[in-house]
Amino acid sequence: MGHPPIKIYDKAHFDVHFYTISEKERAQITLKGDGIRTSRLTPRKGMMAAGYILPPHVDFPKMGSHWVDPTSAELQGGQFTSTFIYGTYGGKLTFVEPMVALSFLQSKPTFEKTVSAPAIFDKAGYYPSKYKVAYNATRKEYTISLEDLAFYRAVK
Repeated sequence: MGHPPIKIYDKAHFDVHFYTISEKERAQITLKGDGIRTSRLTPRKGMMAAGYILPPHVDFPKMGSHWVDPTSAELQGGQFTSTFIYGTYGGKLTFVEPMVALSFLQSKPTFEKTVSAPAIFDKAGYYPSKYKVAYNATRKEYTISLEDLAFYRAVK
């Protein structure tokens, strides 16, 4: 069915969240009380991909805030096919998210896109520099994956 912002992401699509926090930590993101203010805290310099912005009304329980690349086609008046989103709560990364329109998947694509990555991370781990959407005709299945993972040490 889609979700806000209307006329951008309100068409049928899949949000594929790859979380960097536990289920227990996710359950604590309720957005009640000071939750929205906490959700919208800006990550420290270097901990958000260059150019990404935080639009209004993109805070959700168990996720946090959704940061978008304003140069994405759908934010420049073009059609939404796929995009890459970063999620934060309390100024910390909570997830990375390829988001893919159902109409794009129905075209049975094989598509790979480079993503802008933060310079530093608060949690050590492997983070992507690309995401891929692919259809396998033999198996009749779609794969949405994070690609070209690089290890980053935590910066405190």
